[in-house]
Amino acid sequence: MFKRLRIKKTSIRVKLIAFYALMTFVYYYITFSIISGISSLEANHFTGFIRENLGISLFSAVVFLSTLRLNKWTFVLNLCLYGYILAQIISLLSANVDKFTLISLFIVSFAMILNLIILKGELAKACYNSKYSSKDIEASHKYPVRVEILNAKEELVSNALVTNIDVYSCFLRVGKELPKKIVLRFYLSSISIDVKGIVVSSFFDGYGVEFKDQKMSSSWAKVYDYLNGRGFVDA
Repeated sequence: MFKRLRIKKTSIRVKLIAFYALMTFVYYYITFSIISGISSLEANHFTGFIRENLGISLFSAVVFLSTLRLNKWTFVLNLCLYGYILAQIISLLSANVDKFTLISLFIVSFAMILNLIILKGELAKACYNSKYSSKDIEASHKYPVRVEILNAKEELVSNALVTNIDVYSCFLRVGKELPKKIVLRFYLSSISIDVKGIVVSSFFDGYGVEFKDQKMSSSWAKVYDYLNGRGFVDA
């Protein structure tokens, strides 16, 4: 049984944000080199910069790994990294104002804000939030729908209980291992609706499932509207 949330698949958006954490340190180094009038391609200059800024270089690596794992500190770590880098760049500019650096600072700052907005949205997805702990023996019955999990051959894998759901994904309490690609069969009143999904996370006896092409799926729209209309999900 899993004791903590494990990420099985990260979206391209999360991977880019994680990569950006490393690039902010590279940006800091290049800006420092430009203002200092030293080529950023000089090996001795680079190694010297790393030694003098070992703490923030290691912290950038920590933020990179944390973002890929989407742990609970990911947003705060990215915010701290961005704040430190911006503070250092502004400090450099106060001593030597450079037009190119000012423009790049504006672009990088905008990208940082955009990344934080996207990251906050990713962390809030239902597939990364089980809404129960490993100590909860009884599963929550908040969502009044019955769900069956099918494999790619449409064979029944298991019944499941929905513990969290939104327009992009859901979290299911299952109790058994699931294949990577599944089909969720939602039973609403007297009808059943199939929605394709990909397992992206796991926690204790449950799995987070991200819906495939949910915006284009009329089937998924019916499920979400059914739950949303009865006040079971946030609009």
